[in-house]
Amino acid sequence: ERDLEVLIVSEIVKSKALQSITAGLVLLVLMPAGVLRGAIITGTTDTLNGHAVSVFADVDSSNRLNNVGFLMSGAAVRDPGTPPAALYFTLPSQGAGTGFQVLELDWNPHGHEPPGVYDLPHFDFHFYYISDSERMAIPANATSAVAPQFLPAGYSQPGPTVPMMGGHAVDLTSAEFNGGIFSRTLVYGFHEGREIFVEPMITQAYLEGLSGASTSLIRQPGQYDMSVLPSLVPTSYRASYDLANDQYSVSVSDFIQPTAVPEPASLSLLVFPITAVIWLGARRSKVR
Repeated sequence: ERDLEVLIVSEIVKSKALQSITAGLVLLVLMPAGVLRGAIITGTTDTLNGHAVSVFADVDSSNRLNNVGFLMSGAAVRDPGTPPAALYFTLPSQGAGTGFQVLELDWNPHGHEPPGVYDLPHFDFHFYYISDSERMAIPANATSAVAPQFLPAGYSQPGPTVPMMGGHAVDLTSAEFNGGIFSRTLVYGFHEGREIFVEPMITQAYLEGLSGASTSLIRQPGQYDMSVLPSLVPTSYRASYDLANDQYSVSVSDFIQPTAVPEPASLSLLVFPITAVIWLGARRSKVR
């Protein structure tokens, strides 16, 4: 009888364990589509040449925002198609503190102006502080100067606006303006004198050559325009490749309060010798 009791108890335990495992699998199947794993929460999704692209917010267990950005399947980077493309996204609610209302991914198979600088195949990753209706109302070739304190040291004044996008202030200390070749850079966008987006630009070749992750600083202005910026401002951008899942991500991170003192690297560049080509003219006509 004792052996029989032990056997019955053992079978009950096994049954309970099986039920727990089954319940866990059911929960995974029923998990909301917006949750990838852990604290990675996806926003809207689309396809580039038939390959998956989405946006995401990464929050920790304390609900603190780590980064927000784009997720691209390996195929979307390697085979984005031959025509130019523009995709638009909305972050999940967990990314609201950034103030980013629209995210835009542009694929430029032939690059864009100026010749010899940004005419390599590359992706533009726009993080807009304005609504989509405001973005769409931006005209072509409008010019407005930006107060110098609202530009990081070493950045140009924004060029004439690209329609439905804005004017671009470029980092004149980047390699491509100083005898090197463009691989990645950070652009600030403006319209009517106020900041409307931040934009990592990264070549297809650079992403294809990634192994692991690469993080770069977003240099900060001497003063923040508090009428424009939200509660969180990114101070770095990151590109990474996950080999196991064949997935790329491009994100902005290391958020600070915009009332904080900008990082010292920006101020030190006031004495940086710059030999650069000034960004003149509109970058390109908008692809719809």
